Amino acid sequence: MRDYGGGEIKIEQELGTFNGFTRTLISWPSDGLTIYGFMNVPLGEGPFPVVLVLHGYIDPVVYGTLTYTTRYADALASQGYLVVHPNYRNHAPSDSGPNEFRIGYAVDVLNLVGLIRQGVLELAAPDSIGVWGHSMGGGIALRTATVSSDIRAAVLYGSMSGDERKNFDRIFNYWTDGQAGQWEFATSDEDLLRISPIYHLGRITAAVSVHHGAQ
Repeated sequence: MRDYGGGEIKIEQELGTFNGFTRTLISWPSDGLTIYGFMNVPLGEGPFPVVLVLHGYIDPVVYGTLTYTTRYADALASQGYLVVHPNYRNHAPSDSGPNEFRIGYAVDVLNLVGLIRQGVLELAAPDSIGVWGHSMGGGIALRTATVSSDIRAAVLYGSMSGDERKNFDRIFNYWTDGQAGQWEFATSDEDLLRISPIYHLGRITAAVSVHHGAQ
């Protein structure tokens, strides 16, 4: 086991006031990297329950901080939730760092959870932290809920699998036609079992809601 958090969440830029909430650009430390995202804070005294909105795959070359999941973050903030939307590492302006099997993204979120739990956000309720993730973000949400008992609720929306072997097969053979993920061939079955949340669901203490469709 290891600790997460440490440091502070910095306000980098005020981005405006909207329908019942303010938006700011923020940053926080994550294993030696600086990670960015935006934060929506409801108008009022607080403390407010926290939701981390985790976006799905977007090519980092074209990624923008206010991406498609902004509308979900805004909807939650307008209902009284303090919402943080992480960029993740390797998505500008965040620093670049290792990210095998998207574990680096989960580490960035876990460090954010650790900071919130330590009470660094004055208007956040540190004992009421939830995660909402779409697609790749759903996989990150599942991994973080498996690791951290500080996450009290998790919503998986069209999520990736909790089985990294299945994710690898989908990415390599279907989504990229063999153009991405070649190095993952070298990962042993033992290591895949170790890092796949599906085999460790008994660790989860959060309430989990899964929303998924089929073609």
